[in-house]
Amino acid sequence: MQIANRLVGQGYIRANAMATAWKLVRYRALKAKVSGTSFDNCQNVLQLLCKYNPADITIKLVRDRLNAFDSNAIAVTAAVKGKVSAVIGYLPRAVACVIATLMDKGITVHADTLSIVGGMNEFENYGARILVKI
Repeated sequence: MQIANRLVGQGYIRANAMATAWKLVRYRALKAKVSGTSFDNCQNVLQLLCKYNPADITIKLVRDRLNAFDSNAIAVTAAVKGKVSAVIGYLPRAVACVIATLMDKGITVHADTLSIVGGMNEFENYGARILVKI
């Protein structure tokens, strides 16, 4: 119920908040669309990641307490085996408020299953979807 209440506080409709909280507790996983992929160098990074096999890409969640826009911010970083990692965006604010609380309590949170979407033509931005596992 606490998770659902946090989601409602971030703008979720109560029914959607309850369903999302239930999935997180029941399955210990949550699908999330990565936010902020159109800022900084994220579009170039996502374009480069499209060239690699998804099995070679590792995703990490990094707590960003000093973020000026959101004190619960969690950066999503991607790295190809043997290469440097780069930020591809952030968890959405509603998801980050729940996951940040868990990370602050010392609970290990992983991210898997990167899928890159978009970029089909020159006017369409890239995006990313991940699976957050607790």
